[in-house]
Amino acid sequence: GAIAILNGDVDEAARNLNDPRLEKYEEMQLWRGLVAAGAGNDKQAALLFQNGETVLHSYPEPMKTRLALIVADTALKARDTDAASRWLNEISKNTDHMTRSQKATMQYLQGRVAFVKRDLNRAMELWTELQSSGDIWNAARAALSLVNLGLLQETMPIDEAISRLEDLRYQWRGDEFELDVLRRLGGLYLDQDDYRNGLGIY
Repeated sequence: GAIAILNGDVDEAARNLNDPRLEKYEEMQLWRGLVAAGAGNDKQAALLFQNGETVLHSYPEPMKTRLALIVADTALKARDTDAASRWLNEISKNTDHMTRSQKATMQYLQGRVAFVKRDLNRAMELWTELQSSGDIWNAARAALSLVNLGLLQETMPIDEAISRLEDLRYQWRGDEFELDVLRRLGGLYLDQDDYRNGLGIY
């Protein structure tokens, strides 16, 4: 089950980890949380992670950091900013042993925590740095976040936001993130009464 979830096979992981004979093991809370997170059930995953986080504290590296990033991301999706901050602070002590992708993911999530806490300057600083990180996935996520932040603060003209999103739509393709970019872009076109491009994007 653990191997399956680490390989991204949520269905196979669920078949193994939901075996009732595993109920007595506290560790199953953590791994079942990973299954729930992989299936998009963020609230359930966050609750399971709360019950299993003691186990994760005892995990060795690099597994601890790999799983803690998922736990922190899930906590943010479930609006548990304190849990996200706690795990990000813990793994930030181990940056010397992180991959470039893990460092970038941590920095993106730190930006999200700063945003939720209304430290918008810090969020902007973290996300702007990610643009030159070399990590395509997190650079793309940070770029979308910067557009949304600029529009929220009214510091970015809509024309500039549209231009940035037009570039961004080709940087990462084929998943929910691309749909988020397209939905945002289509909405901006419609806000500008550009129905041809807006409906075309939709």
